[in-house]
Amino acid sequence: MNRSGWICIGIVGEPLLGVDVRIADDGEIVVRGGNVCPGYWEDPVATAELIRDGWMHSGDVGTFDGDGYLRITGRKKDLIITSTGKNIAPQDMDTQLRSAPFISQAVVVGDGRKFLSALLTLDTDAIEDAIPTHGEAEVLATHPDVEAAIERAVEELNAARAGAERIKTWRVLPRDLTVADGELTPTLKVRRSVVIDRYGDLVDEMYAS
Repeated sequence: MNRSGWICIGIVGEPLLGVDVRIADDGEIVVRGGNVCPGYWEDPVATAELIRDGWMHSGDVGTFDGDGYLRITGRKKDLIITSTGKNIAPQDMDTQLRSAPFISQAVVVGDGRKFLSALLTLDTDAIEDAIPTHGEAEVLATHPDVEAAIERAVEELNAARAGAERIKTWRVLPRDLTVADGELTPTLKVRRSVVIDRYGDLVDEMYAS
């Protein structure tokens, strides 16, 4: 937890006394201590998966900074492993793109591929407020101001990242993601696998070109 007087945005904090936290070889955060549950009720199979050699496997991936503060970067199940073997947690990248003007949702993809790409949806309300134009997402995506805003968002993300973590290309989806269509959870988290499967042809097109 973060102590009062030393709080850093984006950092979980330090491990509490009596709690051991380490990063496994695959980047997963594992925890050991009296705070860890003994397992799942009457489910030895799930318990064996959760707790191995005394360590609880959280399913989260993260890093420690130089001061010993933990930062969670994503979920292990969502890790992108490129064809060159680079492990990339995409959630931070998704979040940065979503914070850009005119972008409502972003899904970075590239598992098993040579480079990263992104599927984007547009914040049509924000666009209509800023630009006196009307149309569907596919039409708005070709507006020069919208294209320029997306280009800037990708450039800003790439400027702070190494080569393997840079987005080479992207596509704008024809509509926003919704809970009703199963693309978002009830808490509005993106179901990555659903989106990537649904727009698989578009993903293939990005890599084919």
